[in-house]
Amino acid sequence: MFNETEYTTRQELLGDIQLIIEDALREQMEINPNEYSSYSALLVIPDLFEKTYIYEMHRMLFTDMGFSKVAILQVPNRPPSSSPACRIPFRLRY
Repeated sequence: MFNETEYTTRQELLGDIQLIIEDALREQMEINPNEYSSYSALLVIPDLFEKTYIYEMHRMLFTDMGFSKVAILQVPNRPPSSSPACRIPFRLRY
């Protein structure tokens, strides 16, 4: 799902993703990091997505960035008329 070739660890990759999100929130929506706790976040993921990335991105939004609530929406990769894709069952545990 992500181009990991230039990263030595998954944390470096997620750190860059966090910087991109923070920059977009600041520049496009004028939301500063000290305001994140006043907002909820929606993480939209495709059907087939690594469970560890879901966990880490949820942790990043909720714990590291401090959003008050984080919801995850799993959407199909295929058009609705095609056969159902395999869903990844996951549970977030802290």
